Amino acid sequence: MTDFKFGSKKIPFSWPRGWDVSSWLPEDRPVFQEEGEIVIDALDAPFGSLPLAEVLDKDDRILVVVPDENRNPRLDVILPILLKRIQLRKPKRVEILVVGEGGVRPRVSDAFLAKLGSWDGCDDVHLHEPSEVVSDGLKEESVLGTTIAVNPLILEADKVIVVDQMNFHDMLGYTGGGEGVSLGASGWETVRQNRSLVFDKKGRRHTRAAAARMNGNPVFEDAQEIAQLLNPDFVINAVLGIDQRITRVFCGDVGSSHVEGSRIMMGFFRMRVPRKKTIFVSAGGAPNDDSFLSVMKGIQYWYRVVRPKGTLVVGAACTLGLGNDKLAKWLAMPPTEVRKVVANRESFDPLAYAVLCLREAQHHCRILLWSDMNPEEVRFTGCVPIKNLPEAFLMVRKDTKEGLPQVGWVPSANQTLGIPG
Repeated sequence: MTDFKFGSKKIPFSWPRGWDVSSWLPEDRPVFQEEGEIVIDALDAPFGSLPLAEVLDKDDRILVVVPDENRNPRLDVILPILLKRIQLRKPKRVEILVVGEGGVRPRVSDAFLAKLGSWDGCDDVHLHEPSEVVSDGLKEESVLGTTIAVNPLILEADKVIVVDQMNFHDMLGYTGGGEGVSLGASGWETVRQNRSLVFDKKGRRHTRAAAARMNGNPVFEDAQEIAQLLNPDFVINAVLGIDQRITRVFCGDVGSSHVEGSRIMMGFFRMRVPRKKTIFVSAGGAPNDDSFLSVMKGIQYWYRVVRPKGTLVVGAACTLGLGNDKLAKWLAMPPTEVRKVVANRESFDPLAYAVLCLREAQHHCRILLWSDMNPEEVRFTGCVPIKNLPEAFLMVRKDTKEGLPQVGWVPSANQTLGIPG
């Protein structure tokens, strides 16, 4: 039996008898420490920085920047340890700023906010509102022309600490590092202009602006320049396993700690695998499959491993539906029109670009989606709705002209990257 992560559930299933199934999992590295011990050791041995205790001063006003529930790096483990360390330096005030991803308002529940505010050492919790950061804050431009407008709390704090999760990113290369301040805590226009660098001035897509690429990636280099300008005092990057447990933590300087974390992502979570006519993927369960917008990441990371005109079977709960009301606008637009929008820096929209990438995946292969979404809503996305795995098995079997199906299986598509080879 195999478990399929679907929302908050693990659904056991068996592959049909005789099928040739290749399971693609991250390289297994045993972890002999408890999660808390991993965090403590990382805080004591930062990269390119003094230890946290030597970075902070007495009476500092400290701001801790953390991601929302959509990208939670196990704040339940990290924050209590971090806040305890901070209190040893007797700060004047400690506040937490929750940021969203991609220039959107943070997605948080009342329980999440209550938990953040309940920890000893936290004086207040704020939600970053990208749409409100227009003229306040730092008024400068990056070398590549991105207007920089950041949440005033970043500039008012004596010390800024950023906590984030490292993962692949389809434009930045990787999440983590200084992204929490350079983009997470910035205004919408800053994020939009940065993401638009995926195209050059002539409307051609940069081949380096992709997952697992930093050198020569204009989107990453622009974000990194902004992060260096804002200069957070300490960064904590957590790498989670597919079981959502902390496996590694990289702390310290905004650049050095991110580079070290990216090496782990590249070595453990990127896989070179043979192309298959059919691939089954789970987004990895909640929170990775909470919305169709989140699931689109896993599709991007794995569709190229499917042979042209093959089938990608995706299982994801999508309990929040599309995940962003504005996504429907771009899904309803013809791909040619979407491309015109994103190829122009003045009109570029990250959601439109995500839809363009989805359409490219759907042109490459058929995508079947098993979810809790309404079938009509699934069809609106361009995917084929299915009720369950047995239905997918039957469809794949009918498409197999000779012998039994040979398929690939990816248990956590949103945390891994497939490279055909």
